[in-house]
Amino acid sequence: MSLFVMTGATSGIGLQAARQLLENPRHELIVGARDPERAEALRRLAPEDRLKVAPLDTSSLKSVRAFAGFVQNASAGRKIAALGLNAGMQPSNAARFTEDGVEECFAANYLGHYCLSQLLQPLMENNGAIILTASGAHNKADPVGKFLGYHGQKYSSAAKVSVGALSETSSPAQGARDRYATSKFCVLLYVFSKEPVKIHENVRLIAFDPGTVPGTQIVRDLGLVAKFAWATVFPVFAGMLSGFSTTTQSGDALAKLMAHPDLAPHTGLHIDYRLKTAKDSPETHDSNLQSDLMAYSETAWPHSACALP
Repeated sequence: MSLFVMTGATSGIGLQAARQLLENPRHELIVGARDPERAEALRRLAPEDRLKVAPLDTSSLKSVRAFAGFVQNASAGRKIAALGLNAGMQPSNAARFTEDGVEECFAANYLGHYCLSQLLQPLMENNGAIILTASGAHNKADPVGKFLGYHGQKYSSAAKVSVGALSETSSPAQGARDRYATSKFCVLLYVFSKEPVKIHENVRLIAFDPGTVPGTQIVRDLGLVAKFAWATVFPVFAGMLSGFSTTTQSGDALAKLMAHPDLAPHTGLHIDYRLKTAKDSPETHDSNLQSDLMAYSETAWPHSACALP
């Protein structure tokens, strides 16, 4: 039996990835969900002996540590083949802060997953995969991001990102898009980092770009025409438009990355929904920015806090 762990698997591409993994009767899955009681679609995929669901809010260090403890107990000494870190949020208005005093989007999309990867690394199989969901929205040159109103990442320092101090914007909605794009930029800085982070010792750290998937709430701040097209027109043609994907295509790709090590054989890769090398901005490979983020992460949620007992 192969054991997998996922976040963000109760809907969308995460649910599709879980479905694909659980179609194999030799796969078991542990899922962290913000509201496990509302995960009916997920629970229908497999019996409890192959699927376990536990509470997890990736924006909360307390919740992340509790979920990691649950995984440690549920795994009962078995090693994790792959960890799919797909949970996240897309804010739509003014910045909000977590119980740990961190801007919510940054905490949920990057910092919580950073800590969870550190916590679960000792439970991973040798050369196992830790796959974090990224986004083309981080890239100022991404045409789909531009269409959706994204201006790319606004990273100056992790300390500023953590308190939502990115840049002056014309509206709260644009500020929310900036925070989302920057949080996904942090995911890539982490994956590409050359810092001597413990996580790189025996696992493969992979970024996954699911593409732009129509039908989601990403266009909530655009006009009525754009919203209508997003909900009705784009889903029909998503498979034929560059940079666009479907829930099925992206979810299946994520599942394949988790279950087939040969598709991403070494660490520091950025793979898209076509299982090809994804585009990223040059800044994601800036060693100074990588060092800044890793230094902040170690200070904010140190390895001592991200270590199982």
